[in-house]
Amino acid sequence: MEEGNKLSHTLEIGTGWCPVVPVAMYLCGATQINTLDISSLMTRPNLITTLKKIPTICRPKSANPIHQPTARTTAKLSELLLESPLLTLEQLLNRLQIRYLVADARQLPLPDGSIDLIHSNNTFEHIYPQLLLPILYELKRVARPISALQSHAIDMSDHFAHLDTKITIYNFLKFTEKQWACIDNNIQPQSRLRYSDYLKLFAQVQLPIVGTTYRPGDITQVKAMRLAEPYTSYSPQDLAISHCHIYSAV
Repeated sequence: MEEGNKLSHTLEIGTGWCPVVPVAMYLCGATQINTLDISSLMTRPNLITTLKKIPTICRPKSANPIHQPTARTTAKLSELLLESPLLTLEQLLNRLQIRYLVADARQLPLPDGSIDLIHSNNTFEHIYPQLLLPILYELKRVARPISALQSHAIDMSDHFAHLDTKITIYNFLKFTEKQWACIDNNIQPQSRLRYSDYLKLFAQVQLPIVGTTYRPGDITQVKAMRLAEPYTSYSPQDLAISHCHIYSAV
């Protein structure tokens, strides 16, 4: 993204521990990179680890276009690493043109229509619908009129199955809302929203969807389950979708 490119101001929802995507945005030439989380998880050691690892995955011959040579080279990261012992976290982020925001995504400290690209990666599934709806309205507010883009990758699988091989990625669909409230936690909450639910939320906020991709999942596993309400009213195909990527344009 050279100077004058429309995607110069970016916003990430859900920074997490390692700012991989914000650093990638820097390499792509973004001029103002905002990354937001509800709590402060990123640390100076984590940022430095990220800077060290990025060059190993940004290979010129990679088939992934994100890994191709960009407006800024990974050599700049190496230069920054040499100076890093003398720099604080804030100073390192400033050099990378990254603004780290710890705030409620329902009240973003950003002007109306100021963001060109809004993106998230495995974040929305951790936000309950009563919170996600006002967040989507807020993302619509800060999106630049006409030209803004949104990209949201969502993992709709039961995250407990990532560690427990005895359960399937659909296991949490067998619990009622009351039961799930006892199992769920505030460290890694899971909304259990399905693909169709996200499409409805985008429609409610009037965020035009220009494209989606998804993993169909395993319908046979879903059909073999005893589902709890309200999932008995969903189609097996909808429930089986484990991951999706939603693209929106304003």
